[in-house]
Amino acid sequence: MVFYYCTTAVEQEDSAIQAPFVLPKGFDLDIDLVAGQLIYDKINLQNISGKIGLVDQTLRLTDVQAQTLGGTMKLLGSLKSDGLSPAAFDFKYDVVRLPFEGIYKSVISVQKLAPLAEYLKGIFNSTFVVSGLLDQEMFPDLASIAATGYIETIEGQLSQLPFLEKL
Repeated sequence: MVFYYCTTAVEQEDSAIQAPFVLPKGFDLDIDLVAGQLIYDKINLQNISGKIGLVDQTLRLTDVQAQTLGGTMKLLGSLKSDGLSPAAFDFKYDVVRLPFEGIYKSVISVQKLAPLAEYLKGIFNSTFVVSGLLDQEMFPDLASIAATGYIETIEGQLSQLPFLEKL
């Protein structure tokens, strides 16, 4: 499924909100998702399964699971984009046995929010609940993010920290 940016009549009149895309009105759609591969930015998701629903200009993901970056990711949440307010997301992520190196290199928000992760080597499990707005390129607006969660290190090593090497 591909979404394209479209301008609503409200936007044409007053240019109040521009969303990267607008989800269609009047749909009540449920899809069983099975896909071999999906690439989102630098993240290659494989063996994807779950459910996608579209109701009231809100896309809902339920029991979505994929192999990625050497581990497993599970996703539950929603994305609303009606063209009248900024596109907003609310997701719960569970990752199992994910390498620190892969997540840091592939996820821009990790680079911005946890720069120390660049120096971590090893494997971790994590659960995060995150919500916020999307910018025009469909990336999270970092200033709008609210998140809670934890990281459980399975194997970990912190190395090559520039300030420790100077000591």
